[in-house]
Amino acid sequence: MRRTTRLMSLLLGVEALPQIRLYTPRQALVREQALTLSDGQRHYLLSVMRAKVGGKVALFNGEDGEWSAAIEAL
Repeated sequence: MRRTTRLMSLLLGVEALPQIRLYTPRQALVREQALTLSDGQRHYLLSVMRAKVGGKVALFNGEDGEWSAAIEAL
């Protein structure tokens, strides 16, 4: 029991991957490139996930893997 509790606290202390994942079809994911979101994607981030500027998002398009991104503006 003690080992499990310690493992859980260690896992909680590690910086987590972004909790928000956003599918970006038809957009190539390239390092240091800004993406323009559709109205639906913007609504999802703002209203559903309550994302804020500076928040982290995982982007994926089904071709280029999963990329970590930061929200610069909404």
